[in-house]
This record gives sequence, C-alpha cells and structure tokens, in this order.
Amino acid sequence: MEQPRTLRRAATVRSILAATVLARIAVLGTNRVFVAADDGRTIVTLDAVSGVVRRVYRSGGFVSDVAVDTRTGTLLLATLNGTASGGPARGSVRVLDEATGTVLRVVAVGMGPLRVAVDDADRRAVTVNYNDGTASIIALPRR
Repeated sequence: MEQPRTLRRAATVRSILAATVLARIAVLGTNRVFVAADDGRTIVTLDAVSGVVRRVYRSGGFVSDVAVDTRTGTLLLATLNGTASGGPARGSVRVLDEATGTVLRVVAVGMGPLRVAVDDADRRAVTVNYNDGTASIIALPRR
C-alpha cells in the first residue's frame, strides 16, 4: 500500500500589497511578472525581485488570461470583446510587445476565451473558449 506523501510548503519570497485583487499572472524568466488586475483592463508589470511596478498597460478589452511568449518577449492577452446586445462576447488574443506595450496584432478566436497558453516548442498559442465550447490555435512567429 502506497504511503501518503507529505507536501512541503514553499517559502514566500516577497509579498506585495496591491490596490486591487490580482487575478491572472504570467512570469517571464527575466525577473518580470505580468498581472491582469481584477478590473479586467489593466496589465501590470512587476519586477519579481523588488516588487516595483515597471509598466502599466491598458488592454482594450476585458482580459480573461495572460501568457508570455518567452522567445519573442510578447504578451498574449485573451480578451472578451463586449457586445451591444449583452450576448456572449466575441473573443480575441491581443499580442503586445512587452518592452513598449504596443499592440502587434489582434487575432479573432472563439466566443468567451477563458484561458491562453503558449507552446514554445511548436510555436503555437491555444485558447479555451468557454461560451462556444471550442479551442482556438494561433500560429506564433518562429524568430
């Protein structure tokens, strides 16, 4: 009979007080953390060591998730684009240059993208679209 394993608790490196409850987080290996705030429209870049805010982005749509393409240094924001009728929101993935905050492209995806993930090896991003039960695959640059 297998014995239950004891889980070790990880140490907290640093706690940061934030004005809003933080919801979605992505980490870039260069000591930067990207956080989508609960207002859904603000992305904050933090220095992972000091906790200092490095940049604040406005998204252009309600951000449901954020991922980082480490090869190109771009942020991928799964966003809900509201409808005038209040029906299910069309979705998109906004690709931003991390250094400048410039939107490089906007890719239409299914209804209500809930999550986005990057597959560095295959150079693809995938969204899971809640409202229509689909997944969208986005080709990423190979540079």
